[in-house]
Amino acid sequence: MSAARHPIDRQFEQACSGALSWPDFAGQLREAKLCVLVDRDYGDNHTGPIHPLLVRNETGRKFLAVFTSFDRAWQWQDPKYRWALELEAERVLSGTTAEMGVAVNPGSPTGIELTPAALARLRDGLLPEPGAIRI
Repeated sequence: MSAARHPIDRQFEQACSGALSWPDFAGQLREAKLCVLVDRDYGDNHTGPIHPLLVRNETGRKFLAVFTSFDRAWQWQDPKYRWALELEAERVLSGTTAEMGVAVNPGSPTGIELTPAALARLRDGLLPEPGAIRI
């Protein structure tokens, strides 16, 4: 599926250009479908755990890597994570631990980090504080 066909990807581009605030973009994530790279095929015959791509920022904090489109996900070059799942953002947000944030489009010049505090506010139906989003 092309990036132009994903509404959240268009909203990401709007936030990058300043046409949409980052907190408003984060609020849009609640309704989005996101791509997550995983280390195994999730076919009918899978057994055992499937691990999503986790990334670390320069301070060593772990983030779940999510992408606003399959096109952006496939730009990530790691042979261990060759499969992608499209998941409802609500499932992604509820699946993170209290200590883990979410990196949206990591590795891209305009990727952002949502801190655990930002995710907690999103789970509660609130927009994150601007300081809880790192560009």
